[in-house]
Amino acid sequence: MSIVDLICRLVARIYFTFVRIVCWIVGVVLRKRNVPKPENSLLLMSAKQAADRIRKREIKSIDLIEAYIARIEQVNGITNSVVENNFDEARQNAREVDTILDSIDEKGEAFNE
Repeated sequence: MSIVDLICRLVARIYFTFVRIVCWIVGVVLRKRNVPKPENSLLLMSAKQAADRIRKREIKSIDLIEAYIARIEQVNGITNSVVENNFDEARQNAREVDTILDSIDEKGEAFNE
């Protein structure tokens, strides 16, 4: 083993030890924040359950969308997961769905589509 190899290994060991210490310090200083549990029960149901409840008019689409938007706003500071905010369009679509459901007959063919 040449002297160059020994020097490279020593530099690498010092470098990685330094990086490990810096990462540990950063981890201690910037403690992980946990995402709080959802408080709204609408957030805990499956998509199928939500669709069934909307179809049966037990809940409104806009209420479900507002629950999701509130949750996103609550946790996005921690998760940083929302790339584009299209909440206005989601609200508009939910209102349209509610209007359509209010205008059709539950016993009609359109209701089952």
